[in-house]
Amino acid sequence: MLKYVVLALVVVAAGLLGSNNPNSQAYAALLQQDLQSEQQSAFMRSVTGLATPLIRAYIEQNSKRTNYLFFSIYDTSLPSGSELTAVAVYNHVIPIHETKPSTATGS
Repeated sequence: MLKYVVLALVVVAAGLLGSNNPNSQAYAALLQQDLQSEQQSAFMRSVTGLATPLIRAYIEQNSKRTNYLFFSIYDTSLPSGSELTAVAVYNHVIPIHETKPSTATGS
């Protein structure tokens, strides 16, 4: 009896994770909200708020999704030249790595 309860809990948990795996549009919206919430001043938040459709479109066009059913890994090219790798799971975006652009110092 206990193994059926455990199996049912695993199936329910897998179903919840699978159904809340953000697609590309949801990822763009979540990342845009995260970027907007990091802005310090109310002025900057309002400016990025006006540009929300542009920000989302940029994120969608410059992101590559690898879907693992219960979560997705996104690689996004940012305007600064950085590359962001993030895990999207249960309607959350968790940045795991950001590669800064290299600055060449030639002599």
